[in-house]
Amino acid sequence: LSVVLRTRNHVLVYDTGPRYWGGGDAGKSVIVPYLQQQGISGIDTIVVSHPDSDHRGGLDSLYARFPAQALYVDAPLFYGRGMSC
Repeated sequence: LSVVLRTRNHVLVYDTGPRYWGGGDAGKSVIVPYLQQQGISGIDTIVVSHPDSDHRGGLDSLYARFPAQALYVDAPLFYGRGMSC
């Protein structure tokens, strides 16, 4: 699961999809290419609803390419960064 919400001045990504068993993740293989294709050069906010791997699996790849101004997660200590939702 991942949703990209884009307004005239802001971009929010809600959840970052899964990490794959064979390596890789949805952040690297789906979300980053989509954002690049859309001409998006930055993300304002990333929200990860909960730490299940199908919701947070692409976070590291996405954040490496698009370090968001704000990261909201349900369990900041689990991620070692971010603000609580």
